[in-house]
Amino acid sequence: MAIVVMGAGAVGSATAEILHRFGRVDWPPLESLEAATVWEWDHALTLLLGAGGYLSQVPAELPCVLALTGLEKQRDSIGLFEFVGKAMDHERFPLAMFCDLTAVPAVIRTVCLRENEEA
Repeated sequence: MAIVVMGAGAVGSATAEILHRFGRVDWPPLESLEAATVWEWDHALTLLLGAGGYLSQVPAELPCVLALTGLEKQRDSIGLFEFVGKAMDHERFPLAMFCDLTAVPAVIRTVCLRENEEA
């Protein structure tokens, strides 16, 4: 199983604080982002699901779980849940974990997508 870990606390920050290396983003799907661009949920979704993104680096035969950290820094709960819904629309993410690693002990909650079955 692959656990794909993303920091959700960065959404709302300047892209320069998240992805910029040497003054630019070295990844084609997001290379047009300027340093002052606010990192949005759609940018995070591209980083997760886009060509060359996190998910594409996981072999297809491995089941995946999305783990989101930094939730204690994230104030946009509506955007967070919309992001998780879009991520879980992808067939490889039937599970998502919400992780607060600053708590003692750490707090981890899991969300499972279950298809409605008609009888």
